[in-house]
This record gives sequence, structure tokens and C-alpha cells, in this order.
Amino acid sequence: MGYLSFTDAETLLQLIRDTLPETEYSELKCPLCSEVWKEQQLIEKCKMSDDERLFFDRVLEVNRKTKKIMFEKTLRNERQFKLTL
Repeated sequence: MGYLSFTDAETLLQLIRDTLPETEYSELKCPLCSEVWKEQQLIEKCKMSDDERLFFDRVLEVNRKTKKIMFEKTLRNERQFKLTL
């Protein structure tokens, strides 16, 4: 999807909707300048309504849990590999 302006709150919110769900990330990198926007910066830049903020908070919560699960899975795999050596 093309984004015309990354300064427009609606465009940023759509970028979040397209990028963050179903990943392990809780921050977003600007595709134009590579600046990394943290959670609070995204909330401010997108001028989120209460409903949008609720959606965003839930996406980030799921992403954090996914990241933790992936980390734990990697540790288990490394341990199993060491046991087979």
C-alpha cells in the first residue's frame, strides 16, 4: 500500500494497522527516513481517539507476548541442540 504523507495522522494510523498486527514489534520505523517511533510517539503523531488507542494497546500487548514466546522457543531450541551434541 502506498502512503502519500507520513505526517498525516490518518496515514500513520493506517500504516500501524497494516504493519504492527501479527508481528513481534512494538515500534515502527518510518519508511522514508528510517527514524524509529516508539509507542508514545506513535500515539501522539496519530492523534489517536480512545478507540484507536485501545486497538493500538491491544496490538502492542499481543506483540510483546509474541516476542516473549519467540524468545522462549529459541532458548528451548538452543538447549535441545546442545543436548544432542
